Amino acid sequence: MSDIPLHVEAPAPIPERTHEIDRSGDGRPEHVFHYSSDKLTSEARDTSSDGRLDTFDRLDAEGRVALREEDVDGDGEIDVRTHYR
Repeated sequence: MSDIPLHVEAPAPIPERTHEIDRSGDGRPEHVFHYSSDKLTSEARDTSSDGRLDTFDRLDAEGRVALREEDVDGDGEIDVRTHYR
């Protein structure tokens, strides 16, 4: 008889997770990455160094930016939406 198993279960999918980076040490992240099933699905950045996330990218299945939303005036509202193909 062979020691090769007849049935091998696939590993459980990796749940959604978020990874935050606070380079300045002020307790507010400058970069936030969101993963689903171990694939990067979105990224948020503080591009103005004011402690607030202001640029938000949503990625497609190939990892390319599909949608970028930006708060350009710092009021907490999205001012610019750019769709990529």
